[in-house]
Amino acid sequence: MKKSVILAVLALASLSFASTQSLKTEANKMNSEVAHAFMHKDMDAFEKITRAHVTSDFKHVEMGKTQTYDEMLAEMKQSFGSIKKLTSCTAVTSHVMVHGDTGTSITNHRMVGVIVGPDNKDHKMVMTGATKDTYRKEGGMWKLSEMNWTSQKMTLDGKPYNPSMGH
Repeated sequence: MKKSVILAVLALASLSFASTQSLKTEANKMNSEVAHAFMHKDMDAFEKITRAHVTSDFKHVEMGKTQTYDEMLAEMKQSFGSIKKLTSCTAVTSHVMVHGDTGTSITNHRMVGVIVGPDNKDHKMVMTGATKDTYRKEGGMWKLSEMNWTSQKMTLDGKPYNPSMGH
């Protein structure tokens, strides 16, 4: 009896680990594809990559503001218009926890690029941040249901920068 309970616990633990690794692998694969699209300022590729990997009720939460996927996409397209070029872009998913058909993770983001300021000069922009991501398994595939920015920092030429404030 004890032996069968131990085997059952080990089997469940190995399934949980496999599911955790699957989610982490899928998330980091998508991160890599998104970074490639961003480096080429290809928002059509970004949409093609991500739309299939988000739930129909996806929520993007940033600075207390909640958006749908389409609202987030429209804002991103507008923001990318002000970027002259990106020199690096990375996102790494870690701290993955899976409970059945739901999972959470932390993703660390870093983007470095050049923007043209109001002075018509090039300026180095650096954005770093972390998101708490929530996933749900749908049709056997992990889909992102919520992306919540837990921290975010931007600098312009090494100085703190808030794009909504213009400084």
